[in-house]
Amino acid sequence: MKVSNLLLVSLLIGVMVGLVIMFTLPSTTSYSVVNYGDNGISKLRESYEALVITDLSTLRDISPRDTVYLIIRLDNVTSSEAEIILRLVNEGGYVIFSGGWGAIESLSHYAKLNLTVTSSVIYDMIYNGGDRFHPLGFSNHCNCTLTTYTPYYVVTDKNTDVVAYSSNFSYVDLNGNGYMDIEEPLGSFPLGISLSYGGGRLILVFSPQVFTNELFEANKDFIDCLVSDRGLVIDQSWVKKDFIEYLRLVTTTYEVTYPALILLVSLLCVVAYYVFKER
Repeated sequence: MKVSNLLLVSLLIGVMVGLVIMFTLPSTTSYSVVNYGDNGISKLRESYEALVITDLSTLRDISPRDTVYLIIRLDNVTSSEAEIILRLVNEGGYVIFSGGWGAIESLSHYAKLNLTVTSSVIYDMIYNGGDRFHPLGFSNHCNCTLTTYTPYYVVTDKNTDVVAYSSNFSYVDLNGNGYMDIEEPLGSFPLGISLSYGGGRLILVFSPQVFTNELFEANKDFIDCLVSDRGLVIDQSWVKKDFIEYLRLVTTTYEVTYPALILLVSLLCVVAYYVFKER
């Protein structure tokens, strides 16, 4: 074997082995259905036997009236994504949307909602899930409590249907120092709202951690209420930006075993070797 071919094969094997090792390590990606840590949403998927999608466009093929769609985004929503989401709701779909303040603000912008979404967060020194960063929420709609984590401060009009709100002792940390200052607002604030949009309903939850493994048990009653007797579909289309996480998701979804993965990697190495050998 030529030295160049040997180096090439060694490089290919090294890359493939590296990918396998990275794949087999536990996921730490926030809001991933294959992350079994505190910041993942694997419990949500398993508890509701949820269907996972990796392309928003596939939502068009699912009956909107029998399904709840959960979409969590940390990045801003694009105009094409917003168009798909809003068309789904308009056709009678039931969408729960949560994420970073920019994601909520961008969807609100495209939907022309009468909301002011800020990056300031809400704390509660009295009614919380262990510390001020975990304000407790109260839902008259679901007749239960919920635990949040640094929910975003969103200003709504007085006619908005609030599905969850904080206690009267919560405050908005306007200056970002983590503590209450005399000039900062104190009172009850929306933690989630429900909006009638076209023929369906759009629910915005201002703390995506509500759905994570860490808080799942504390929020099970609230999530049960939102999902009701519908099937749950979880959007993971954003995972495509992370190749390793996408590989984890695909192999989990299609139940690809580790031996099968290793065999596939080995075959790819052999094919790659013979392709480059002929050059």
